[in-house]
Amino acid sequence: MVRKFLDRLYLASGVLAAFGICVIGTLTLMQIVARLLGTFVPSAGDFAGFAMGASAFLGLAYTLRHGGHIRVNLITNKLPKRVQWIVEVVSLVIAVLIVGYYAYYSSWLLWKTVEFGEFTLGLVAIPKWIPMVAMPVGVVILFIAFVEELARVLMGREPSYAAAEESETEAPTKIM
Repeated sequence: MVRKFLDRLYLASGVLAAFGICVIGTLTLMQIVARLLGTFVPSAGDFAGFAMGASAFLGLAYTLRHGGHIRVNLITNKLPKRVQWIVEVVSLVIAVLIVGYYAYYSSWLLWKTVEFGEFTLGLVAIPKWIPMVAMPVGVVILFIAFVEELARVLMGREPSYAAAEESETEAPTKIM
């Protein structure tokens, strides 16, 4: 049940990240058409930037689960299996600590933005917390994903990102 919930959480986060990319494309197209018509779209660049930030943060956990982050394992692949496991656990503990710290302080920053009632700069001023909310949400979801990966490795299972990497490299290639 928890597995299904987490998979849906990571997928929803990835879908929202993809939606942000679509928003960027739509705003860019709107700006092009508006210029051709001799006008402009107010704050389109600002909103595209907000969508880019949201896409980056909301896509982190989904990308981790599917092995999309860059991992350099030239050295670790040559180590004995027990040492590989230790390196993996240490790496995941460090990731949990760093991402947990980031999740805490990005959430704190969002709270302070709401508390001070800040607004964005630009032609269309909106409450600053609206574009900022994707950062702590995305980082908290990434934190959950790292904790889950650490638990998987501590239970002796392979991390999901390693399984995704292996399935990509083992895909059959057809040569004609």
